[in-house]
Amino acid sequence: MTDEARRQLLLHPDCERELLDLKRTNDDLLTKVIHDLRLLREFGLALLAEGRVERLTPDVFELRTRRGSDINRVLFGVREGRLMVLAASFVKKTQRTPRASIELAERRLAEWSEGV
Repeated sequence: MTDEARRQLLLHPDCERELLDLKRTNDDLLTKVIHDLRLLREFGLALLAEGRVERLTPDVFELRTRRGSDINRVLFGVREGRLMVLAASFVKKTQRTPRASIELAERRLAEWSEGV
């Protein structure tokens, strides 16, 4: 079994709603986000070396997807080394990820661990 076959992306219900909202507001960006999520599933945290993924805290990672001037961020955590729990998604144009967004992702990851 390949590493890709063992890795899974799991969506927190609120993150799923945020991605559906993105579909309504910027479908082109969502298409690119989906492509990047496939890369994340295929290559996992090896994308850290390419600069596509950044570790924000010991438990929260960020996948940034750019389309034009828009940047979508998907904040996620890794469980059991192979489960990537997508906790939050939002569009932001500045470089810095807001602390409140990181804290939101941490809360959602904790909920997931407790069994949403």
